[in-house]
Amino acid sequence: MQTKQNLLAYSRSYALVFWSALLFFIIFNSKLVSADSPTVDLYTGRNYSQNDKVVRREYRWEDINSAQVIQADQDQFIIDARVPLRNFRVELMIPRSQIIAAVRDFGIPEDWLQIKYRNEEELRIKKKILISQAAAKGITFDPNRNLFSVDYKWVISRSHNDVLDTFKKLLSIAQKADYRDTRKLLGLFASFVQSLEYKQIPVTRKNDDGKYIFVAGVTMPIETLANGFGDCDTKCLLFGSLLSHLKNTKMILVQGGNHVFAGINIVPKPGDRYVRIRNENYVLVELTSPWLLGHIPDENWRGLRMKKFEIITLF
Repeated sequence: MQTKQNLLAYSRSYALVFWSALLFFIIFNSKLVSADSPTVDLYTGRNYSQNDKVVRREYRWEDINSAQVIQADQDQFIIDARVPLRNFRVELMIPRSQIIAAVRDFGIPEDWLQIKYRNEEELRIKKKILISQAAAKGITFDPNRNLFSVDYKWVISRSHNDVLDTFKKLLSIAQKADYRDTRKLLGLFASFVQSLEYKQIPVTRKNDDGKYIFVAGVTMPIETLANGFGDCDTKCLLFGSLLSHLKNTKMILVQGGNHVFAGINIVPKPGDRYVRIRNENYVLVELTSPWLLGHIPDENWRGLRMKKFEIITLF
């Protein structure tokens, strides 16, 4: 008798379960997801100017870290409204071919996550092949939790060259603004990423050929730049890809409770929230919206101190 391996998705990841059934369901965040459920298409239809070869995007934002802070208390801070924030503008010309290539390289067809097998040995072999194929597409398998999720390091490595032009433009902006020390420079990069609209990314996207691709709820950094929006881990991946061009910069991700934020290896200021890893300090960065470096929501800080978050070293 031939059996089929079904998949259970939760917390934006897929877990493998072994049921003998021909019909299957995908459950995402405790909600039934059918083939007609919302998915994200290949960057088409976004609100940006485009022609045959490039996508043009203009960003304007304020650097919250340039504020004159009067009082900072945990996740609340008071700034002097009489001191204007530094305003910046950058225009990006993103090659359409690079967006298409990045999108194509990332994610696995949803039907890969269905395994038919006749015995346990056949299942073991097919599962091993699936894990290898998924790894080549930026999707990793965690045997301890028995689930598929985003390979953050893969995404950042694959996106290193894709964001180089954006990195150079932001670096030039920082230099012209006389942002000479590391904290100011990283603060500018953070404020740029924070300025992107917060918008959740569906767990799958739909290809032009109609196939559904499992992307674990993120978009590639170059696609994020073209879209102008992202959620917590999508923004963290863009931030990490940009920072990967800065020498001697180290970064971590902090993941847990359906949320991801970042940490950067700089000297903490009084009042900063940071973690210490292998005798090095990592100041925490919330990227979903404008937050000062070193300030994160109380809820996340408590969860971190209670060891409810996993720390992932990127570089």
